[in-house]
Amino acid sequence: MPAKLTVKLSNLKHNIDSIKTKLHNGQEILAMVKADAYGSGLVETTKYLEENGIRNFGVAYLKEAKKLRNNGIKGKIVVFSGLLPYETEEAVNVDAVYSVSNTDILYALNEKATSKIKVELAIDTGMTRLGFAKEELVDLANVLKSLENIEVDGIYTHFSCADVKGKEEFTKSQMETFEESIDILEANGIVIPNKHIDNSAGIMKYNLDKYNIVRLGISLYGYFPDDMFKGETDLKGIFRLTAPVCNIRTVEKGHNVSYGATYTTDKETKIAVLQIGYADGLTRALSNKFKVVVNGKEAPIIGRICMDTCMIDVTNIDVNLGDEAVIFDYDGVKLEEIAALTNTIHYEVITTIGKRVDREYTK
Repeated sequence: MPAKLTVKLSNLKHNIDSIKTKLHNGQEILAMVKADAYGSGLVETTKYLEENGIRNFGVAYLKEAKKLRNNGIKGKIVVFSGLLPYETEEAVNVDAVYSVSNTDILYALNEKATSKIKVELAIDTGMTRLGFAKEELVDLANVLKSLENIEVDGIYTHFSCADVKGKEEFTKSQMETFEESIDILEANGIVIPNKHIDNSAGIMKYNLDKYNIVRLGISLYGYFPDDMFKGETDLKGIFRLTAPVCNIRTVEKGHNVSYGATYTTDKETKIAVLQIGYADGLTRALSNKFKVVVNGKEAPIIGRICMDTCMIDVTNIDVNLGDEAVIFDYDGVKLEEIAALTNTIHYEVITTIGKRVDREYTK
């Protein structure tokens, strides 16, 4: 059996219940299931969330919304990364809400639609990614009132620094700009049922009762957006990544290991080969740096990580073919170590686990 990602679904429910303690009465969770539900499996994870009371889901692309509908998901699906012009003809036939950042897409949706299409208005408050600027909103309101097939379902913006110490004033300025943007649109006749600004970091630090939706991303999966939030609530990681031992051999001192001969044994060494490589998401940058766990003991990766395999030093470990090496476990310790060693964030580590890694679900 190749590398395996075990997804503990019951921990999703635990994390939802923990986050709910931070919410105000009437606030609903919008679960972000984009990027294959952060690597956990889009359909399987979303089905479990819906079975456990979540009614709102966020994806990035139209094809993700289609996949969810085709697999029986009934809740609201918001497509956050917008549409391309050629997608609008297909989009009007998919039951989803579309984030819009420019009027061209609004006109295209209105033209293609034969019934009301719901949209969410993205507001750029400082992220400089997607959304309308505050200065555009009077004109936007006039456009919206002229489009008979467009219905505004909500409005949102995205914090860029809510998880960064020292950026509190910038985050507060984003909140102020968002509130001013809502005031402009409502003063110009636009009715907005749903309003949201908080991501995982925002929920823990800034959550305001004036907004009825919160967007739950990384914390849904059991990880804090930054170490400064640890202790704010109780989260449990949902991921355990393992790989089997497919070969064992003992070599003498002075043997080179893997491509580039970046590692040479300094003693007689017992080497195990694992069925996991950089094509599976175990990045080559961990070569000669990271230690996996085999039968309760740490074993360092030696030599360069290959596309399909990597080698570990198991000289002082009792190992047999088929034994399981743990890359990271539910506690997230090794996951954070990987992120630190590769100068990235745990979001990237979990979302780049390869498709050929088997997903196994447990409750």
